[in-house]
Amino acid sequence: MIEQPIEIQTPDGVAGGLLIQPEKEGRWPGVLYMTDIFGIREASRSMAGRLSAEGYAVLMPNIFYRSAKPPIFNFPFTRGDERFMNRLHEKGYIGNPKSKAKSVSLTVEGARLSEALFKKHFGVSS
Repeated sequence: MIEQPIEIQTPDGVAGGLLIQPEKEGRWPGVLYMTDIFGIREASRSMAGRLSAEGYAVLMPNIFYRSAKPPIFNFPFTRGDERFMNRLHEKGYIGNPKSKAKSVSLTVEGARLSEALFKKHFGVSS
């Protein structure tokens, strides 16, 4: 598989991310991989790699680009522990409805503004 960093223009700036695709030349059906609250990390990269191995081009945007670059959590944690919860609040992942609403626009606006990227790397089937 080929993994390359990408930049997606959005109304709020540039969202980084990854494009993971099969090693063979060509156009591939596309998957827009929206990460969980932990962002781009080894587990999500591994899942995207498995999709790529099955013949898909996988676009994985950093949906938290306004507040952090991966890794979002650069320390060991358990759900609910104080340091983890403080990080969620600090980065605005919880308790900030405006930030949450803007992240939704990345999937539509980002795709529209990055049309050239999609046309270049993703095949379209009918």
